[in-house]
Amino acid sequence: MTVPKVAIITRTKDRPQLLPRAIESVLNQTCTDWIHVIVNDGGDVEALDQVLKPYLGRYGDRIKVLHQKESLGMQGASNAGIQSTVSKYLVIHDDDDSWNPLFLEKTTHYLDEVAPETTKGVVSHIQWIQERLSESGAIETTWQGEYLPANSIDFFSAFARNPTAPIAFVYHYSLHEELGFYDTKWDVLGDWDFLLRILAQYDIGTIHERLANYHWRVKSSDPVYANSVTDGLSHHIRLRNQLQNEGLRKFLEQYPESRGALFSIAEPLIALLDTVKRIEEGGTSKLQKLDKAIS
Repeated sequence: MTVPKVAIITRTKDRPQLLPRAIESVLNQTCTDWIHVIVNDGGDVEALDQVLKPYLGRYGDRIKVLHQKESLGMQGASNAGIQSTVSKYLVIHDDDDSWNPLFLEKTTHYLDEVAPETTKGVVSHIQWIQERLSESGAIETTWQGEYLPANSIDFFSAFARNPTAPIAFVYHYSLHEELGFYDTKWDVLGDWDFLLRILAQYDIGTIHERLANYHWRVKSSDPVYANSVTDGLSHHIRLRNQLQNEGLRKFLEQYPESRGALFSIAEPLIALLDTVKRIEEGGTSKLQKLDKAIS
């Protein structure tokens, strides 16, 4: 059996207005050695089949569709898709995001030809697109710019925040065989948790081109079409605190004598973070004003 170079995993549930863009994003890749695994996470089977029907000829044998009777959640759906196939590399392509046609060509070339042995994944820079769905169902862009331009991915900084998004991250499939799958406990933060597990042992490279498009619908009136970050912000923050607290507790269990050092650095670090937060909030306020002016 021929193993595809890349397995592309897409989770979806009753979002027929967004999924076609994701499908076109995959089909338009200049690298054609892939399989697209679409996981219907408890959504309407017939509706999904109707969305896919016009594309089946272009897919050929490069598509696999998994219909889950009940929703497994974000990470459970990803795991189901990953476990259904085998490949050299893997990437999570959410049903509302998209790629530049050169994304797979450039990321797989990096991993094949450029990456040192200790590097097991690569991220591209990201185009951050804020959009809304009009009453007619059309997708309208309200603002766009660069999202977290990571010139490098380092382990220490990744503890502060997730430096990338799944749509921009291609990695070795074998990492799941070695490190396990996405932890469903962390729900929307499962990709961050998995990234930290990778960085505990390996490096991640970067490509300084905006080859991935990260789409946010900040003002969606329909929760089905909302972005998981903006729609569930309080849930996102709670899980983030749990993830960070769990990591710190494990550290203190192994190194209880470090408690004093944490006391000495916590206050100046928090003061610095507060300053950074005020600067970021100022930038966010400007973006919001821009969004209002455009819309």
